[in-house]
Amino acid sequence: MFQTTMRLTWFAAAAVMVSFLSLQPLKAQSPWKFTVNQYGLRETYFDGNSVVLGVPCSTRLKFICTQDNKGTTGYLSMEFTIAPSSKIPGFDFEYFEGPDAPAGGKKLMTITLTQGGRQTKFQGGLGGWFSAEVDDGFVFGSGTPTRTKTGYMRKVVEGILGGAESIEVAVSDGNDPSKVIVVTFPVATGKPSFQALMQGIK
Repeated sequence: MFQTTMRLTWFAAAAVMVSFLSLQPLKAQSPWKFTVNQYGLRETYFDGNSVVLGVPCSTRLKFICTQDNKGTTGYLSMEFTIAPSSKIPGFDFEYFEGPDAPAGGKKLMTITLTQGGRQTKFQGGLGGWFSAEVDDGFVFGSGTPTRTKTGYMRKVVEGILGGAESIEVAVSDGNDPSKVIVVTFPVATGKPSFQALMQGIK
């Protein structure tokens, strides 16, 4: 069941990449941005820079919300992009790549929200793909149904709307747990974008 869900997440993310606006090149740190296309597909994302396993990297954290006209189906997903992936020593990105990747069914991602010194952690499975838009970029993707209030992605977004100041995304190498990609993004000023992302979702 979980592997089936992960495959659905993979195909949903792949469809988003094909049908929506192309990723702009990752650039210097900027505010959270919100976009919506003619089909009602909503995104909010943040571009930044971070040192990952000793390597200076460009990073992007993106949340994507889809639903049909009745508001009954769709996915709330998150994409975490990092580049240059080939320069990061010893991390096995191919372990996550593709719908049948070894990472399927394993909770190798930890999301940590920090608010007022308190931390709330969520663990989830994820897949990934080598980016066609970002040079030497790799994208980790994960999600749960948009209207499923118990889904961890919905809880993450609700935590951000509830006043979280930062979000940390950590991905552990499936073969070597000592290798962990960790990046922290500010979210305190992104609340209006997340409100727009979730507008009309109950």
